[in-house]
Amino acid sequence: MKVAYYLLACVCACMLAACGTGASVVVPDLSTAEDGSADVPVGDVPAPDSAGCAALCGPGVCGTVGICDCGGCEAGQQCNDLNQCEAVPPECADQCKAAGAECGCLDPEACTCDCGECNGGEECAGNQCVGIPPPEEEPFDVADVQETVDEVVPEVVPETTPELPPTCEEICLAASAVCGTVGDCDCGSCGDGFECQDGACVELPPDCNVVCGDNGCGPIDGCECGDCTWGDCMESQCVCMPNCAGKMCGADGCGSQCGACPVATPVCAWDLKCYASCDPSKVGFSDKVQKIVVLATGKDGTAGEALDVDGNPKTCAPFGKCKDGLDNQMATMFEALAQFTDINVQISKSVEDGSLLMLFESVGYNEQGMTFDTNVYFGEPAVPKASCNFQSAVCNYLVAPESFDLAACKPLIYFDNTKVKNGSLSAGGKKYKIIIVLPIVPSSPFTMELLNARMVATVGTGAGGQMSLSGVLAGAISKKALLAQVDTLPDVGLPVSKDTIKMFIDAMLSPDIDSDGDGKKDAASIGFKLSTNAGKITGLSK
Repeated sequence: MKVAYYLLACVCACMLAACGTGASVVVPDLSTAEDGSADVPVGDVPAPDSAGCAALCGPGVCGTVGICDCGGCEAGQQCNDLNQCEAVPPECADQCKAAGAECGCLDPEACTCDCGECNGGEECAGNQCVGIPPPEEEPFDVADVQETVDEVVPEVVPETTPELPPTCEEICLAASAVCGTVGDCDCGSCGDGFECQDGACVELPPDCNVVCGDNGCGPIDGCECGDCTWGDCMESQCVCMPNCAGKMCGADGCGSQCGACPVATPVCAWDLKCYASCDPSKVGFSDKVQKIVVLATGKDGTAGEALDVDGNPKTCAPFGKCKDGLDNQMATMFEALAQFTDINVQISKSVEDGSLLMLFESVGYNEQGMTFDTNVYFGEPAVPKASCNFQSAVCNYLVAPESFDLAACKPLIYFDNTKVKNGSLSAGGKKYKIIIVLPIVPSSPFTMELLNARMVATVGTGAGGQMSLSGVLAGAISKKALLAQVDTLPDVGLPVSKDTIKMFIDAMLSPDIDSDGDGKKDAASIGFKLSTNAGKITGLSK
């Protein structure tokens, strides 16, 4: 029964093909019941074998016939609705040729013109027959290959050499250090004149105090050594002309002595004569004496108000109020204190009434540029001012015994390098000092010791046709010493409190001078304007 039904289906398929319906025939699957009898067809009929489809797909048959795919037609033919290959109509052939189409429908939706099929091994793509690419080979799974290799070849672990710590040479090189220490490594040291800064050798600025020495002048090896305070500057050195005229002993002004005192009179006094002992009442005085008649603080660091205290023409003070290397840092403090008291008014009153009396005595005076001594004394008028106006006349004066160092038999203040040349007097320098007494409080004078003391003045003609001086006296006072001197003032009678004075000193005074040569600025420069008249010393005061 099952075989008969299958033959019947094949016959019907052939009839339908012969009738040219072009319809695909679906042959139902004939399942067999458990009892062996045929049941109602269920599902599709399994694909027939090649012999069955060969019977259905004869010559000229194309398309799908039943469950068999009979393929396409040759080039220039098309499959009609009856599954028969027929020649492409001439009009379609022309259209295909005009369109350059080799296969497929010109209009995929209506397919009014079929340009034919492609030969075996080709496929139609965009109405063109193109070769079918060979199937892609599945690439090797690299991971699987590596796993296989890993299984076959055992892993070889290379032998490693333990890493050594870097040497100090390598550490210093990496840090670009040629000196100093990096970690625990010593990278070396610098030569003379250099210091190590952040691993590099940096050239130190010259120690100008050493470079200039006691008699250096002008520029020397990067230092400005200034002018000569004695002698003349020749090849960066002050050339001194010694002076021993009228001297039995003492310095010749050039670092040597004019002679030695005999055993009977072993003491060389300030008049450069020999005595049995230092008795001020027996020591004579020169006839070249000047008395200060005007003394006032300089207002700034300009000519006529200040001097080059540090010997460096490249620096000046106070900032913004100075030039030409002139120094007068304390001018700012005196300017600030002026709102409470005018110190120059107090100084002027003291000079006018004789309570502040300063004398300059010249020993071995000459105007040929040879050095001589200038002794500085404090004193008093020998007669009342009514008898001799010491501010305008040549008067007699008595020297205060406190002006002397009796152990050395010398004045406390002196310049042994004074010289006069071309009408200009100069004296002092870095190793000299002078004492100025300011009458802030009459009963308790304010004593200022000026270091690096210098004096520059013009020599002129004053009262009685005798010599007079007009110039500047300058130096530097240690800020520490200045504050200590404030503590010696009384608590009453001051224009302002001592605390206020100290406040001004701290706020207004910045040291600008290295007074002790240690490379650190520790003192403030100050300048005083002065004028003198001639006088005569007749003895000592009581």
